[in-house]
Amino acid sequence: MRYLTILLLLALSPFVTAQDEDESKLPPPPSKEQVEAAVDALEAAYRSKEPAKVVAAIDGARAVLHADVIELVADGLKDKSLEVQDASIDALRWMEHPDALSALLKHWKKNKALRKDVERAPSVLKAIGQHADASSLDVLTDNVFENPTHKVVQARLLALGRIRDVEAIDTLMDLMAKRGGGRGGRGGNGGAFMNDFRMALTVLTGRDLGRDANAWRKWWSDNEKGFEVPPELPELPRDVEILWKGYWGLEDDTRRGNRREDRGRGADGQ
Repeated sequence: MRYLTILLLLALSPFVTAQDEDESKLPPPPSKEQVEAAVDALEAAYRSKEPAKVVAAIDGARAVLHADVIELVADGLKDKSLEVQDASIDALRWMEHPDALSALLKHWKKNKALRKDVERAPSVLKAIGQHADASSLDVLTDNVFENPTHKVVQARLLALGRIRDVEAIDTLMDLMAKRGGGRGGRGGNGGAFMNDFRMALTVLTGRDLGRDANAWRKWWSDNEKGFEVPPELPELPRDVEILWKGYWGLEDDTRRGNRREDRGRGADGQ
């Protein structure tokens, strides 16, 4: 019996180790002192009514991933100062916490004027997309073309491209049928947003059918049954990779490596 128990423990040990490794990658939760300091700084900044101080406090709170802190950061979404609104949107974009996404979704749903704002609408949609969560599909796909400004529609489409779920592909195909390859394009070559459709679909599927909306729809009709979205970002065509990583602020290892090589060369290229 003891021998069987030892064998079982040995068999399970790789899974235990893998779980421990996954947990070790998670950032440690903020300490009580860090949370209190961030809350105090934010509350004091809001009381001052000085936008510069509020922005500084919001920026300083980005790394403190706690519900109390996120709630105060989200208060900046309703501030009269556009500078404070922008700081709050950007902070919530990068705060990897479900409450940050919830605050952004709530703000979008409640603030009807935001949908017509050609500056803040794409920023909020992009911030929502950064979280890459399927729970945001309803918001991202609600009346997509009500504000046809390219930056707004682009933010929706590329946000869908971050949600690695078959439903996101279905949604993109439906939208492309309505706008990308219908009235908006000729010969199946898409419309004004076809570059964005191509980028989002290539990122999700690992295929690149260019700007041909008809080719994308035919491919999906042939392949959607049983298709599984690759869990990781696939290898991308270079132009798509540059645009995608540039839009989302992702590190480009190739260009970073090239910069390192360039710095290592002298004026004569040696």
